[in-house]
Amino acid sequence: MEQAGLYIHVPFCRSKCPYCDFYSLANTSLIPKWLDAVKMEMALYKGRFKAFDTLYLGGGTPSFLPGPRLETLMTSIRDQFRFAPETEISIETNPKDLTAEKVALLKALGFNRVIVGVQSFDDRGLSFLGRQHNAKDAI
Repeated sequence: MEQAGLYIHVPFCRSKCPYCDFYSLANTSLIPKWLDAVKMEMALYKGRFKAFDTLYLGGGTPSFLPGPRLETLMTSIRDQFRFAPETEISIETNPKDLTAEKVALLKALGFNRVIVGVQSFDDRGLSFLGRQHNAKDAI
């Protein structure tokens, strides 16, 4: 089978934006069970693909995962699947989650593309959209 891209939906967010149609929860208590389920599903697909050439963590807001949980997820992904050289490894983030510590962790985990969810640099617009960050956070 030819190379394919791997998408993993991380269904957790700091809060649910009123405009968002993607499945997500603003509840961290389910993260451990979700991680266990993702590990089991990945095991079902192990060996079906030669190697992935992209890995995309979307959601929800994958950057909302606490550091140790994100590390567990990435370790599990690498244990189950092979990746092509120079794989693009992407993660969707919220400006509120991007502390210096979180950015360093993302780099250490091999992310080489970070998508920052900035819908506006206008505080009134961000408030209207139900976003948890303001223009200063986004910058």
